[in-house]
Amino acid sequence: MDYGAGDVCQALSWMFHKSAFPYKNWTENVPRDVILMRNLYQDFCHVNLDVCGPQEKTFLVDHPGEPVNKYTLQVGDECIISPLSLFYTDLLKITGTKMTKIQNRQPSDAEDPFDAEFLRETGRKRETADATANESQNFEAANETQPSINPDEDIVVDTLETGPGEMVALAPGQVLSLDAAILQSIDRCTSEELKRKMYSSILIVGGGVKVHGLNIWLQNRLALQIPYTYKTEQLEIVTSPKDIDPASTVWKGAAVMSCLESAIELWINQSEWSRYGLKILRERAPFIW
Repeated sequence: MDYGAGDVCQALSWMFHKSAFPYKNWTENVPRDVILMRNLYQDFCHVNLDVCGPQEKTFLVDHPGEPVNKYTLQVGDECIISPLSLFYTDLLKITGTKMTKIQNRQPSDAEDPFDAEFLRETGRKRETADATANESQNFEAANETQPSINPDEDIVVDTLETGPGEMVALAPGQVLSLDAAILQSIDRCTSEELKRKMYSSILIVGGGVKVHGLNIWLQNRLALQIPYTYKTEQLEIVTSPKDIDPASTVWKGAAVMSCLESAIELWINQSEWSRYGLKILRERAPFIW
């Protein structure tokens, strides 16, 4: 998805400046001002319908070599509208056109026995006999009159139903909301048991989720849309695993992996990815692909 916390903060800035933002020297291209708006987003914004109406907020502008200035700001619905843009993506058009990017299929290689297209179109036929004596006798009698079948024989499937490997069709200009993206991702899992596990615990990372009540709002929206078959007793939305800052959670794995001596062997450059595509992950990825 082509949006994130930066776009939400820009939407908040746009609404603040429409309501006489007191810090007149704020500039969107200056890093320190961008950090200031991000802090205002985390401190002022919320997703709590019980908090409404105008409120008076104060913030400090402390730049090196300059006196500290204190500003007072009257805030209202913009504090709840800006984080809700993650669910109502039309609000993000304030910062420009957004797109949903989908990874294209890699070309099939007939000489590769682990080619993704080959694995998708083949299945392994396995038959098991029941433990009852009558069915066992019938099974043996049937084997005497019929040619034996190798249980490990690969069966090529000629017609396929739409499954996890199919592309998601989106209308031009359509942008998935956060809850819709989660539902589509889980729906593309291969088994019902895996879908139930995915729905039971959902991890959301990034600085955009550092808003009071956002996890509860997302949990309620998902609870209304999850198919009854996959509903679990507990739907948990995790935003701060082990009290880690959500803005840095996504980098923890890479930070640990970069300290390994063998990390140099895991790099994939652009030319290798363009030439081999997903197949190179089976050789370089530190986990089973």
